[in-house]
Amino acid sequence: MEQALFTHLAPPRIENGKQLLIAGLSERYTSQTRAGIPAQWKRFLSHLGNIPGQVGGTTYGVLRNTDDAGNTEYITGVEVADLNKVPPGLARVRLPERSMQCFRLTSISPTSTRSGPPSGAS
Repeated sequence: MEQALFTHLAPPRIENGKQLLIAGLSERYTSQTRAGIPAQWKRFLSHLGNIPGQVGGTTYGVLRNTDDAGNTEYITGVEVADLNKVPPGLARVRLPERSMQCFRLTSISPTSTRSGPPSGAS
């Protein structure tokens, strides 16, 4: 299995976002398990283009349900046109208009270079 190395995270930009409907994979993390987020992105890649009603190719990382102990839910997802058409097993979230941090992550593997998840929202 090819191991991707995440080597470059461009500085974030702040955007005023429209309401978004996001569907994807959800995992709960603690401060000790946050290192698992890149593996979550890797698992999510097989869903790209296969989620009913997917809008475009932009991907989103959504942090929500954070508690005082630093535990948080992280969703790797895409915008969808209708949350009701999202299959069971995938998380659904409606994000209101808000400011969000957007960034581009580039991953490099020993045999190829490709752009990783192109943007994130939090």
